[in-house]
Amino acid sequence: MSVPEPNLSVVATTDGAADTGPHNGSPVTGIPAPPPSQRLDGWLALVCRMVPDVRAAFAGFDDDPTGEFGRAAHWPVENSPTTDLVTAAWQALQRDEGTAREVDDDGDEILARRLTLGPGRRGAIAIAVPGLTDSSRDAIVQLLDWSAVWLDFASQPQSSDRAGDDMAGLLLAGLDAADSRRAATRMAGIIAASLDAERVSIGIVEKDDIELIALSHSAAFNPRLRLNRDITAAMAETIDEGCPVVYPIEAAGAAYATHAHERLCEGEPRTTACSIPMLDGEVTIGAVVVERAMQNPFSAEERDRISGCVDAVVRVTVARRTIDRSLIGHAADVIDDGRRWLRSRGNVAAKALLLAGLVGLAVMAFGTGSLQVSAPALLEGKIHRSLTAPIDGYIAEAPARAGDVLKAGDTIAVVDTRGLEFERRRWASERVEYQKAHRRAIAELDRAEATIMKARLGRATSQLALIEEQLQRATVTAPFDGMIVSGDLSRSMGAPVSRGDVLFEIAPLDDYRVELEVDERDIAGIEVGQTGHLALTALPGERLAFTVDQVMSVAESSDGRTVFRVEGQLDAAAPLLRPGMRGVGKIGTGEDRLFRVWTHGVVARVRLWLWSRTP
Repeated sequence: MSVPEPNLSVVATTDGAADTGPHNGSPVTGIPAPPPSQRLDGWLALVCRMVPDVRAAFAGFDDDPTGEFGRAAHWPVENSPTTDLVTAAWQALQRDEGTAREVDDDGDEILARRLTLGPGRRGAIAIAVPGLTDSSRDAIVQLLDWSAVWLDFASQPQSSDRAGDDMAGLLLAGLDAADSRRAATRMAGIIAASLDAERVSIGIVEKDDIELIALSHSAAFNPRLRLNRDITAAMAETIDEGCPVVYPIEAAGAAYATHAHERLCEGEPRTTACSIPMLDGEVTIGAVVVERAMQNPFSAEERDRISGCVDAVVRVTVARRTIDRSLIGHAADVIDDGRRWLRSRGNVAAKALLLAGLVGLAVMAFGTGSLQVSAPALLEGKIHRSLTAPIDGYIAEAPARAGDVLKAGDTIAVVDTRGLEFERRRWASERVEYQKAHRRAIAELDRAEATIMKARLGRATSQLALIEEQLQRATVTAPFDGMIVSGDLSRSMGAPVSRGDVLFEIAPLDDYRVELEVDERDIAGIEVGQTGHLALTALPGERLAFTVDQVMSVAESSDGRTVFRVEGQLDAAAPLLRPGMRGVGKIGTGEDRLFRVWTHGVVARVRLWLWSRTP
């Protein structure tokens, strides 16, 4: 079934039937009662004063035959209610849970709540409040539910029912007070005036004791006076009995004790008393004692009126205590609720989870574990040998490239030697010529020529030996068993190279070192000789032990972080290890409580942040 849209044109109006007929006036205040529209506006304004930072509010009743808001009010009165407010109130009215939440155009949260009214009548209120939290939202919902009683009376035609008027006046006076004690004093005075009582006392239960918080016609009093002690004793008596206590006892064989009431009423002047416990559900939160002259006992109708007044006092007292309590009070209420929840039956799964959480906290607080520093790690060969071009020339062969595993003596690359071969032949022929010329000079006994030829022969011999050495080095071979970690000439065949150019880098496969990039926040705990474990990305299931053998004292920048390089020696090499593998290394820095082990990083950051912002 589709939900009809609310009529936005009906605002701050009143049902005509509600305004017809004479008004008898309120027996509480003795002045004519305001019409329903004014009482509805006043109630809404009172709610807006009770809730901090309210920007706007709307309240209305769905008691019109057309299904629209028949009566409504808004706050502030000088501004018309927004569409968001009225829509939210209508949605709360239609939903089963009775609550709706929206966000208006200004970013304020709109909290709408269905109000519990009389039979066949429904109402709703919507308020716009910025920055609501879960706790404040729950408190506002509770306040709206409690104040709905006054709204119920405000929305009905004026009645001459005195009990209803008593409750409405008490709610209005109590909710409009500055704090809970002033609210109780106001309500005590109203009850005393309404019932023509000598004295009305209100007390609440505090830590298994009764605290007297209000006396009618008295803004200040000393709770240690004998009279006040007698009043609290009478309150304790009716709380212990769990039912109203009237003295003198009118019914024969009444089954409740009246010793404290007798002591209270037998003083000067003698009085009659009616005490009623204040019940919030099944919890007794206090008691109300009403005293009147002995010659004017309470009738049955008046006792019923007192019970109705006590109901209003309970509502206001609980609401005011919720609003006025401090953070410590909120915490105490939460603890009490938790105790009752633990003692209750059911919720086995939730209680088991709570127990597991407590056990976990105990383990964190008292258990110990290894404090470790985690850092990105790189696996490198302990030795890196660079293989350079032995001569100027061109690449003739390149059978190996990066990643190949070689044995000592395996050919990696060959430089073209055709130019050297030509030079070798030239010097070989010149050497032969110099030998012949030298022999001829000796035969002719030409010492000068012989000396010159001998020098030229030596030069040719040296050049020939050099060329022979270069020809032998033209083939680049592996100096030891290992793997080529860099270099690839397979796509550079015929390319020129100069002597000294680095062609390849080779590293052994049985001797590795671990290089870690330790964050500057953790470097203070790293020392030479500490042990750790390495987990590589390619071998996540294996843990390789290593020992720290060097801590670099120079900081570097890496990926926006300031790090220090720490080197470690692997205790044993695995067959599948290869230079260049990356992973994560953890270095053990000692034993500490598990709570410290898991939170030391966060604690260090918070301490630094706090120190940087303190003067």
